[in-house]
Amino acid sequence: MKTILILVSAIFLIAASCNDKKNTTIQPLSAASFAGTYKLVEPGSKFEISLVLTSDSTSGEVTNRVAYKIAGRSSVNHYFGTLIGSSASDDVQISAIGSTKMAGPADAMQFETEYFKKLQAVKRYEATGNRLRFFPGSSDADALVYEKQK
Repeated sequence: MKTILILVSAIFLIAASCNDKKNTTIQPLSAASFAGTYKLVEPGSKFEISLVLTSDSTSGEVTNRVAYKIAGRSSVNHYFGTLIGSSASDDVQISAIGSTKMAGPADAMQFETEYFKKLQAVKRYEATGNRLRFFPGSSDADALVYEKQK
């Protein structure tokens, strides 16, 4: 009996000491949780880049599928598209990015081209506090990091 009590206590102690940081800090994607205006903070840039997420009420939250309309201002043009994700995982997909077709300085146009490529390549997200991170690939180094504006 004493051995069983020690074994059960050890199991509870091990279970209590496990800490899955990913599940404790990342908010699940839901129909209204991320709606708002964000500012790109990483990668650093002299351009002010915005991202506006609006819940897509036409899609609704059906079988863990969540959709947002995305829009914003890049270094030169306004852009728009759709983000589709799941409340059951951190996987997301962004549709083809549409934008206005204004011309600007060469450095601004180059930044915008790279930004649109990264945004359209996003495969997963992470949200902690007022920060939203989009990961265009398996590397965390290329993350697009946004901060929610009040």
